[in-house]
Amino acid sequence: MTELPKTRVAVVGAGFSGMSAARKLHQAGIDVRVLEARDRTGGRIWDPLLEDGRTVLLGGQWIAKKQTRMWTLGEEFGLTPFTTVRTGDMLVGTNPGAFRIPQKLPDDIELDMVISELETMAETVPVDAPWNAPNALEWDTQTLHTWIINRGGPELLRKMDNAIMGYMSLPEDVSLLHALFYTRANGGFGSLFSMGDENAHDTHVFAEGAQRITEGIYNELDNRVHLNCPVYAINQNKEGVHIEGGSFSLEAERVIVAMPPALCARLHFKPSLPAARNLLTQRTHMSGRGAKFVLMFTKPFWRENGLCGIYVSETGTVTIAIDATPDHEKWAVLAGFVSDKGSGKDLMDLTQDDRESAIIELLSSAYGEQIREYVSYHEHDWAGDDLSRGCVTVFSTSAWTSYGSALRKPVGRIHWAGTETATEFPGQMEGAVRAGERAAGEVLAKYLG
Repeated sequence: MTELPKTRVAVVGAGFSGMSAARKLHQAGIDVRVLEARDRTGGRIWDPLLEDGRTVLLGGQWIAKKQTRMWTLGEEFGLTPFTTVRTGDMLVGTNPGAFRIPQKLPDDIELDMVISELETMAETVPVDAPWNAPNALEWDTQTLHTWIINRGGPELLRKMDNAIMGYMSLPEDVSLLHALFYTRANGGFGSLFSMGDENAHDTHVFAEGAQRITEGIYNELDNRVHLNCPVYAINQNKEGVHIEGGSFSLEAERVIVAMPPALCARLHFKPSLPAARNLLTQRTHMSGRGAKFVLMFTKPFWRENGLCGIYVSETGTVTIAIDATPDHEKWAVLAGFVSDKGSGKDLMDLTQDDRESAIIELLSSAYGEQIREYVSYHEHDWAGDDLSRGCVTVFSTSAWTSYGSALRKPVGRIHWAGTETATEFPGQMEGAVRAGERAAGEVLAKYLG
């Protein structure tokens, strides 16, 4: 077993949260080492470069100007943001086929009233302590699905389903309290339901891929990031922390664990973690949300037909596709997601080649035969990725009110990061950065006072 050089602070996880924490410590003069199970940095952000120079964005990619930390980091590392808010009509899938509608739809009085009602409820939820909301127990013991059905029935659920799945998970999986917390911390329900305008939750993408940021931090840390080093056990005592992997060990004074709570359950801790923290990891899980796919073309041909590039379907195998073509237009992109339920699950049982054929067949009935002129197809099933097991962390019923206070609370020399611990933009790259910097701040307070 290789014994890595002793360090003051170890960070477990080289995603945006872990790398942001390590960078803040390094800049403060604290010796730090990062342990990462993958052979790359970035975590759930993965932007491989093809041999011909194209970049494929297979993980999280969207940001907005109000996500100031990510915007600043993009500028710092020389990345080029472009907007995915396009002019033109949207396509609504009818499986097969599609019909066109304007992006700015007529007001839906019922939907607007429900969103307003949810916004009012969310305003009472403290983002740093959702369990202290006046109606926390009532909201945390029912799912978002139950609330919507009781409020407006199946038709209302149909109107809201896609947006909810796109940001959180299946409505039947999500605690109503978690939905209220999550949307308030991410700018509100209104922003999640606004597509095609600059007030939407997601408006911009870095042409080079956001993963270039974690790669830039990797270079700054100068051999202090150890890839292919999955951590299995964290043991702590009065003197420090002993971390073990399959082929290495590391001694540190403190450790920041930058992993989703559900994945923390795979680690062995000695002494055992407090019961509330252990039970929290069992009441949270990773959302599936199907696979993400990327279709690349020589040009965004749909724009010639007056389309903005957005395709949505409430019942099909593909829930949404979006024009994610960089401004330089050296290549064109449709990025989409396979549904996490119904026929989408059947699609995920196919081989990748058969799934590709099925997606092309479906989209050709919407965009036209030009879709078959794609240059390349790429996909990644994040739920099937053993080191991620999904996209966004979901809090099940009673998770917040029973165990939520353990989410960020340090356990001895162990500190918690990860986008799930953020109070602003949780579930996003922005939240990951803020959470990592917050955890680093906790450690710095111990050393610097």
